[in-house]
Amino acid sequence: MSFRVRTHGLSRTASLQNPKINGQVNGVQTSVYVEPSSNASFRVIVIDCSAWSFIDPKGIKTLTSIIREYQDAEVEIWLASCSGDVQEMFEKMSFYKTLGRDKIFATIHDAVIHWKCRNTRRESKAESVTKL
Repeated sequence: MSFRVRTHGLSRTASLQNPKINGQVNGVQTSVYVEPSSNASFRVIVIDCSAWSFIDPKGIKTLTSIIREYQDAEVEIWLASCSGDVQEMFEKMSFYKTLGRDKIFATIHDAVIHWKCRNTRRESKAESVTKL
């Protein structure tokens, strides 16, 4: 599941499932092109939102589409460093129904620590089951 993001004529490749998602971030038109691939080895993506001073309803709709596509592929999306204005818009647009508050972190570091703790607990449970 890979996708290519074009912004200001630059192109990057990453992962997803939907053929094309268009949106605007801080007034910059962004297109996401998606190609199927089955080699996703990750389970969580943390998006750094520190550069987002504002998000409009169309941006939330685009973000919601991306989150749902990844959920279908069993990949979680977490957000980090969201400004107060962005979180206020999330509240107004009922975005927290799509992405729970437990997946929004103050910093990227907090998200990584949470992921590490969660994986450590899972590994401990797996070891205790194997020992039985």
